[in-house]
Amino acid sequence: MKSIEKIKKYLNHNEIKKILHSWSWIFSYILRYKGQVIAFSLIGLLSTGLGLFTSWVLKDLIDSVTGEISMKIAPVAAVYLGTAVAKIFITALTNRISLKIRLNVGIKIKNDVYDKLMNTEWTAISAFHSADIMTRTGADVGIVSNMVLSYIPNVVTALVNFIGAFFIILHYDPIMALIALAGAPVTVLTARFRFGKATEFQKKNRELAGERLAIEEESYQNLQTIKSFGLVELFSQRFREFQQKGFGVAMEQNRYQNQMLIIMSLTGQLV
Repeated sequence: MKSIEKIKKYLNHNEIKKILHSWSWIFSYILRYKGQVIAFSLIGLLSTGLGLFTSWVLKDLIDSVTGEISMKIAPVAAVYLGTAVAKIFITALTNRISLKIRLNVGIKIKNDVYDKLMNTEWTAISAFHSADIMTRTGADVGIVSNMVLSYIPNVVTALVNFIGAFFIILHYDPIMALIALAGAPVTVLTARFRFGKATEFQKKNRELAGERLAIEEESYQNLQTIKSFGLVELFSQRFREFQQKGFGVAMEQNRYQNQMLIIMSLTGQLV
């Protein structure tokens, strides 16, 4: 019972509620555009399958050249070249299809958000700066549309890629497959932390984008008034302080990314 109460208390936290609300909103769009999401998943699976098959054929080609297997080199080389050429054209085609799906879904979501915003009571949005609203209906909606299309396909393709690569390694060298599998717990244990930090930096970057638009909009729209009252230096100082703030966030994010790169790379070397 105590454990259940702790879980309830944790889930009642405002930040958790916000995250759950955001994800429920995103999943409502995933369900709405499930056809496009499935198409995106199939495209990802096709690319992943081609990559795994190419790796398999390349291993056989290398073994044929070195004499480890008795297969003739010419047929294996022909299959490898044919697969490589097919992959080039399929990649170009899937990129085209992916872009079309991404743009269509992004436009529909932006239209939906815009319509809801235009039909919202003025008192509900008057507390927000117009630049902040522009950021939310622009960059933020773009992020959401990307998540709608990418989240499930990325999970599916990553899972298939991991399973496929594992069985290919297992087929050729079972010991190496088990060693590679040993790194999985580290990835799982760090996933929650990495997701939390990524969400934190996304929030900071959104706030910076909104603040930048607000400063620039106020400056350019009221340029004559600013000059008349001798406030140029004040606004210039404000803009420079914002630039330094953005610099600090960018450096903090880069430091975190480098730390995670070092940790994950060292873990990969150890296993």
